[in-house]
Formats: sequence, C-alpha cells, structure tokens
Amino acid sequence: MKKADGVYVYVIKVLGEDGKIHTFNINCSSGKIVKHHVENKQAAITKAKAQSIALNKCIGTVTSSALKKENGTYVYIITITASNHTVQTIKVNAENGGICS
Repeated sequence: MKKADGVYVYVIKVLGEDGKIHTFNINCSSGKIVKHHVENKQAAITKAKAQSIALNKCIGTVTSSALKKENGTYVYIITITASNHTVQTIKVNAENGGICS
C-alpha cells in the first residue's frame, strides 16, 4: 500500500498470460482500479508458447492451462488429452520455457 496523488492505493503486480508484468493501483477505499501499467519488456513466455512447448512433448489436445506460482517460480500447468485418450499434465517454466519435473 502506498499514497499516490493524495489517495491510498494497493499496488498489485501480475504476470499476465501475455508474458508481461501488469501493475495495478487500486483505491483502498473504493476498490476501483485507478491506474494500470503494462511493462514493455517480455518477462515470460506467453500462454500460447507454453502450450506449443507442451504439445511438442505430448501430442494431443490442450484441455486446460493455467499460470501459477510454485516454489517461487511461475509455471504454466497444461493439461493435454493425448491421442491415446490419456490425460497428461505438463508444467512449463514461464521464464525460460523449460519443462518442469
């Protein structure tokens, strides 16, 4: 929390599915977003890139994907229904695109 333009705001930083850091200032009293800034530099791979990496490891159809923080690292958790009808979960490191064990 900080004071900006005479008003107290919560400052929230989010790693978006576009791989960029989004910073939101939210008014502490009203809960309204008073500022939204997107950093120009790419902080991570995109959701689409993570899905492509996962599909290279397991051929099938992506049924879900989510960006989560695990042990201090952002990972995309991708669920794929494989061609043999089994369900596979693949974790892709959002920073470097590596497959997590």
